[in-house]
Amino acid sequence: MRGIELLHPKMRAKAEELQALCKSQDLPLLITETWRTMTEQDALYAQGRTTPGNIVTKCKGSDYQSPHQWGVAFDFCKNIKGQEWSDTAFFKQIGALGKSIGLFWGGDFKSFVDMPHLELPEFLPANSTATLKKQHGTPEKFKAAWDGGGASTTAAATPGNRTTVKLGSSGADVKILQSALTAAGYPLSADGSFGPKTDDAVKKFQTAQKLTIDGIVGPKTWAALEQYINPGPLAAKTPEEVTVDNAIADGAVTDREHWLGVLRGTAVPNKEYIKVVLDRYHDKLAGKK
Repeated sequence: MRGIELLHPKMRAKAEELQALCKSQDLPLLITETWRTMTEQDALYAQGRTTPGNIVTKCKGSDYQSPHQWGVAFDFCKNIKGQEWSDTAFFKQIGALGKSIGLFWGGDFKSFVDMPHLELPEFLPANSTATLKKQHGTPEKFKAAWDGGGASTTAAATPGNRTTVKLGSSGADVKILQSALTAAGYPLSADGSFGPKTDDAVKKFQTAQKLTIDGIVGPKTWAALEQYINPGPLAAKTPEEVTVDNAIADGAVTDREHWLGVLRGTAVPNKEYIKVVLDRYHDKLAGKK
């Protein structure tokens, strides 16, 4: 599962802090996995042992050995197609940023190097879940004890199960909304409070998706957001899609496919758009005349 709202509140705050650092440094971070169920972890453990594929973990799910099962770890990749897992320098750079905010980087493991991995050492003495198991028994009991709680791993799995939210709303569904909007290219802090910034992001998303622009997140807006709530690891928008959708939301351009073609080098920009687009989005579009 990918949503950072599934993490322990302290780990979720670290994930948001890391995302902000990466954004400020133009580092294309994508968080690919957060919470894992016992079944998911056992399936990963079987890979390369009793099922096809390479060995990717040494942690058994049935023994609650993975910090992912406790909501205190997440995995990440480089959000550029073709470079997701191959850029060692990128993983080292993100690892250094993670360590600077108090996380442990999997690249420093001695016996099983795991560069796309970060975890919260506060809960994992000696990189082990033994203390958590001794204190809480199971991940479910640990999750139930979280101060302030975390989103359920099963709640709100489909748009029909989510409540309609709008300016002034708060709670778990607002956190899911904020994380989804961030993944869609409208960065927000997943604090669970639907304030003016969330309202503005919702309206920009609705504009880009050609929905009713009212700031109210009902069934149609939830359905449009679904791909960003439970996506595959690479389902987030490309940088080109984010740029164009933001330009559309701001009224700078109207033809989405045309401008995606411009950014990808397959189309020539319409002359009447050049000035306003270069003024607002020169970093992405200036070279495509």
